[in-house]
Amino acid sequence: MFLVCTRTARAVGIARVGHDDQKIVYGTLEELLSIDFGAPLHCLVLVGKTHFMEDEVLDFYKTSREDL
Repeated sequence: MFLVCTRTARAVGIARVGHDDQKIVYGTLEELLSIDFGAPLHCLVLVGKTHFMEDEVLDFYKTSREDL
């Protein structure tokens, strides 16, 4: 058995954590495709089932129209 990620799977894209130009963005895989994360290093975290408190933190990093 295997699982397949769809375009609507939720994820967090992360680049250069700890640097002045770090970028952390939350959205669907499809939304994250259009984000310019700049130079590496990059990390992609797939989001599973979340608690409502985790949802609040993720919403802070949610993609917006200016990111797209």
